[in-house]
Amino acid sequence: MPNPIFTRFSARTATVVLVMSLPSHAFANQASVLVDRWMADFTSMGASVASYERAEDGANENDVTIHGVKIEFAIPLPGGEDKVDVKLGVDAVTFEGLTETEKGYEAAKISVPGTARADVEIPGKYFDTASAGQTQLEIPSPEDEAAEAPAEGEAGETQESAEAPEAAAPDAAPAEPVRIILSQTGYVAEGMAWSRLPEVAEDPQRPVTRYLDIARTLLDGKGDRYHVGTMTLEMTGPDGMNQKTVYEDYAMTGYKDFRIDEYSVGKTVQTQDFMPLEPGGKMAQMTMTVGKQVVKDIDFMPLLTLIGQGSDPSRMTIMGSQTVEDMTVNVASVDVKIGSITSDPMSITRAEALPILPYLDQLALDESAVDTDAAGEAAVDSLRFFKADGMAVNGVSFTAPDLTGSLDKFEMKDISSEGLGLFAFDGFKLDSDQGAQSVSVNLGRIAVGDIDFPLMDALIRTTQLETHGMDPSVQDILDARPIIGLAEVLDVSVKAAALGDSPIELEAYRQTEKGHINRIPTEAGLVIKGLRFPAAMVPDPQFQDLAKRLNISEVVIDQNFEMNWDESTGDLTLKDLSLEMKDGGKIHMTFTIGGIPKDIFENPELAQMALATASIKSGRIEAENLAVLSAFIGAQADQSGLTQEELAAGLVDTMAQDMGPLTGTRFGEELLEAARTFAADPKNIVIEMAPKAPVPVTQILGAGATAPQTIPDLLGASATAE
Repeated sequence: MPNPIFTRFSARTATVVLVMSLPSHAFANQASVLVDRWMADFTSMGASVASYERAEDGANENDVTIHGVKIEFAIPLPGGEDKVDVKLGVDAVTFEGLTETEKGYEAAKISVPGTARADVEIPGKYFDTASAGQTQLEIPSPEDEAAEAPAEGEAGETQESAEAPEAAAPDAAPAEPVRIILSQTGYVAEGMAWSRLPEVAEDPQRPVTRYLDIARTLLDGKGDRYHVGTMTLEMTGPDGMNQKTVYEDYAMTGYKDFRIDEYSVGKTVQTQDFMPLEPGGKMAQMTMTVGKQVVKDIDFMPLLTLIGQGSDPSRMTIMGSQTVEDMTVNVASVDVKIGSITSDPMSITRAEALPILPYLDQLALDESAVDTDAAGEAAVDSLRFFKADGMAVNGVSFTAPDLTGSLDKFEMKDISSEGLGLFAFDGFKLDSDQGAQSVSVNLGRIAVGDIDFPLMDALIRTTQLETHGMDPSVQDILDARPIIGLAEVLDVSVKAAALGDSPIELEAYRQTEKGHINRIPTEAGLVIKGLRFPAAMVPDPQFQDLAKRLNISEVVIDQNFEMNWDESTGDLTLKDLSLEMKDGGKIHMTFTIGGIPKDIFENPELAQMALATASIKSGRIEAENLAVLSAFIGAQADQSGLTQEELAAGLVDTMAQDMGPLTGTRFGEELLEAARTFAADPKNIVIEMAPKAPVPVTQILGAGATAPQTIPDLLGASATAE
């Protein structure tokens, strides 16, 4: 997981810039000769200053201390007029046991008794703070600058406009530069070794990737222990950019073969200014404090592999684990506390060079010649090279004006570009104290899992078709559909002052699907258990009348659904389709359709062909204790000036007149009798299909066209009531 203390600039990267550029870590001195050589190297690399004030010999010829180290250089920006100024300085640095090796250098110990500092200054005009809440780096291209200049033979402004004071715009004040300052004290490194930086060969065909060759030299480095007592990263500039981060007890141990056993920070404190969200608003400041952070088993070899510089494709785990403890955040009047953050192993999925690498050189050589579609696909494919086993945030609490809340745990598992194993919140609570608008929410768990992201190719293809006014195919739609194997919400309670004493509650909501063929589920289910809400929430007057007749002040609903396709039999079964309302009744249904071949899933465009093989094997609809039906009939009877029994009989008589081809048939008479009994006392009614043998759907369609009255007998249909 990315370290939460980092914002716009990485402190680790800045540290590398400092210690790799000074003779205090990666370029240590073993004697005055080496010191002078390194200073000359910096000068040849373009440094305007590369010097030290004096050198002191140590106890033996391999020990040396150099004082007053200064290195300064400038990095030109696009356009050639501006530059980034970089100044590096070290009060003093001591090398013990410094020797030169075949590949580079070694030192038993390197220490900085005073302060080491890096100061970077960037022209402020490249930063835009006009947009609320954001700072954007804007680097004009040469083409932009050319477009702003007047064409040859044209005046930048007319004589009249130049002489008119009212038309002249006031000179804008120079933008405040952005400064980044990294300083560290108490620097000690033990058991260090590093390679000489190789010369990068000229290669016109590899203007970008040729620099990746430098990464190979990192495999020869090592360090037993690296520790900084205090490291401070500061950034100042236009409004909204000021920030300061202080790291205490910054350490790395066991660096060898591009592996680090452990990286840790004892404590981190960061302050950050934020632009006001509204014009004229006040600047806000965020303060973040983080307790101990530990990252274990860091391996950079997989990253070298991805840029084509690795030497061991068996090493695919980038990070073993990470823990962050006791994190607090304060901004304005909002306080957030986090007990801990943990991350599980992070890895690469393929030990190959990223597909996007070749396009880096192509873009630099001639952007117009690059196949943008192919480059886009390569970029998307590159994202598929990473995965993470999971992460969790534990023990969260927050307070704000009139608002408090907490979260026991947030977690994600099996994270990759292909999908997500789990995304879940547990133990969420929220209390809003706003008088008549007060709300209290308790959520036991909300989770989605077994997520298979849409196929990127299908998303692109579907978008392109819609752009050109064409309809995507059924297969395109399926491929662009995300698969969510599990979605559940457990133990929900919402209380609101506007609802009185009755809360809205849900014991469980769970939706599942699995056994996919061509992204179509062969098993699916839905469970809604214990959904409760005040009857007064339903605005329908007719419902309110029914609730009053049933003496219901709270509605309680359970619902189930389950679907399964059995490949061995070809049966598609819809079972446990039920809806139950407490004190209102229950409806339950099951159906089994046979003759559904696998081809229907594999080739959904042929779905209509299923009619040729499908057959009805069984079906059952049962209603029990439908008090809501009795209440409905009673309400209609009152409006009609009839007794409930008279209206029930009238409804059945109306039904008899509308039986159509079923009039006078065995099933028609059974259905009328069952309806008459159930309308008078709705305890139980069952309509069932139980043919002696599966009935082909084609046969039913044919009977419907020629002799619809025979269909009930074909299906073995019956109707009974108690």
